[in-house]
Parts: sequence; structure tokens; C-alpha cells
Amino acid sequence: MKRLSDGKKNLSNEIQRCKSHFEQLTIWWNPNFEKSNVSYLRSLWLHADYIHKECGKESIKAGKTTYVYTSPEAVLSDDMWRSMLIESSSFKLVVVDEAHMVINWVNVLEKSEPFREWFGRLGEIRSLIACPAHAITATASRASRRKLRKKLALVKFHEIVESPDRENIKLFVESIKMNEKISVTFSWLIDIVMDQAGECPRHIIFCPSIKLCSDVYFAFKVSLNECVNYIEMFHSCTTDQVKDAIREDMENKDGHIRVLIATSATGMGVNYKSVNNVIHYGPPKDLDGFIQQLGRAGRDDTQSYELLIYSSRHLRKLDTDMLDYAKNTETCRRKKMLESHNSVPSADLVKHLCSDVCDM
Repeated sequence: MKRLSDGKKNLSNEIQRCKSHFEQLTIWWNPNFEKSNVSYLRSLWLHADYIHKECGKESIKAGKTTYVYTSPEAVLSDDMWRSMLIESSSFKLVVVDEAHMVINWVNVLEKSEPFREWFGRLGEIRSLIACPAHAITATASRASRRKLRKKLALVKFHEIVESPDRENIKLFVESIKMNEKISVTFSWLIDIVMDQAGECPRHIIFCPSIKLCSDVYFAFKVSLNECVNYIEMFHSCTTDQVKDAIREDMENKDGHIRVLIATSATGMGVNYKSVNNVIHYGPPKDLDGFIQQLGRAGRDDTQSYELLIYSSRHLRKLDTDMLDYAKNTETCRRKKMLESHNSVPSADLVKHLCSDVCDM
């Protein structure tokens, strides 16, 4: 199993390095990005396709398609595709990208259903295809890696681990009163948007739920008046048309969106341009998610900033590591963040660029 640092992880490059070694490569990918990845590979004159209603089953079964993308739902919930996996002998490798979501999307909260149930059944693929598996993620703590090995039935495995640290991102945490209005919490950013409009530095505000995401978006919308066109909202229930429009804009460094308010749905497989500020309004459930999301900032290696804002109501149902990070006021935040990943900050990191605690 392989875990690569967020700044270095590029699945298409990974494929290019592997292509001379594998006759058939199967990719289990976030369905939102299947088309773009297939288009990219085809532009390199490679045989690629993704599993959907119109794709050619016989071509894939016969091994004529070198790279096959799919989501767990598309292939495991359909008897036709399950049979194809069993009958085909051409698959040489199964790749699970963003592998940490195999755990995160199937964790069942009390009285709720898993967000992506079929991710929890990816281990079934190992019984349908007799070939090695390759799991890739930028963020997986020791505990998460143990769970992942069990979920994917990885018995004989080789693990490569790199530090998930992003040294160009300074870390801040701010505690607020539980009843503080959202418009008050973000008054400083609202003022910047109104003053600078399209010149406002790009910010992504992550929220742990769709409801909170909507509340923050509404607070900005009410306050911004004529500048409302500079903000947008992205979550799992956003229409595909709007999602595509947001991605296209955020992948353009001169795009008009200056503040994107989002859930974890926008945190994976993206390379948004000119984002140097990430804010968490309430922490995610675990540090894996936190590190994944803060990694949207500074992808051009410029100095960037991560601000976690929370009140006591945001701290419910958090993993211990995430709770410790949020409440910590004495230890270097970077050191605290990396402990669960069996890593330490670089000794060369300048203190005043590390975290707010290190400024003291």
C-alpha cells in the first residue's frame, strides 16, 4: 500500500510510470473525475475507458482497454459487470485512489446510513479478480492504514509512507463563542471581498456538514449584496452542472470565484489554482480529513495559511487526534498534527511560518 504526500500525488503520472509494467490497469476512482482522466489518457494515445451504460463490455473483457476507470457502485452493484470481472483474465492490477475514503465514507454514525456504502465492499473485488492491489492516498494515519488493509484484504503487502506535511502552510486555530453569529465570525473576510471584489485572494471554507455549509453560504450571501457573485457553494448535493462550472472556474487562476464554501466533496482529486487560504469552520471528524482539505492551499508551493475556527458545539463526535489538535494551545500545531502519522516537522522550518503557537 502506498501513501504519497499531497503535493506529489498525481495519478496520471503514476500511471505513466507503471504503463510499461502492466498489461491491464484498473482504476477505482471518484466518479466525478472519470471522464477527465479518461480524456487525458486518450490524449496520450492510450486505450482508456470508464464503466458506464454505453461503454463496450466486450472490449474491456477482452483486455483491449488498458486503463479502466470505475466507481465501486458502478461495477459491484451491477451483475453484468460483476460477471465481466469474474470472466476476464486480462486484469493485472487494481488501483484504489483516495483510498482513505474506503474508511471515511462507510463509517456509520448513530441512526444514519453510510455515505458511500459500496466503498465498504471494495474487498469483494479481490475475490472477483485474481491480481495485486495498489492503494494510494495522501492522508492515512497508522490506525487508518490498519483499517484499510483489513477492508481491502491486503495480507502480503509492502507499505511506503511519506510525511503528509505541507511546510508552506502556516497553521492557525481560533476558538469562538458557541452563539457567535456566522456573519460576525467572518466579518473580516466579508469586508475583504466587498473591498477588493475580483482581486480578493482566493479562500476555501470547509464545513463538516451540508447544513453548516449552507448556513455559511447564506450568511455571506446576505452580507455581500452586489459582490455575491464572488462566492459559491459546493457539496455532494450540488448539481453536476454547477459542480463542473465551479471546477472549471477554480482551475483558472483568474476565475471569478473568490470564496468557495464547501464540504469534503470538493477536497479530493482537484488542483484549484491560486488558493493560498483554507479555513475550516468546524473541524472534520479526523485528522486524515483535515490534512486532506488543508492541502488544497499552496499547491504552487507559495506561502499559504490554514485557519481552524471552532466553538464547543463543533467538537462533538471527533476522533481523539482531531480533538487534541483543536484544543491544543501549547504544543507546536504541526507537531501535534503529524504525531498520528508517525512523522515530525522538519528541523529547518522557520518558527514564525510554522503555526500560531510557535509565534509565542
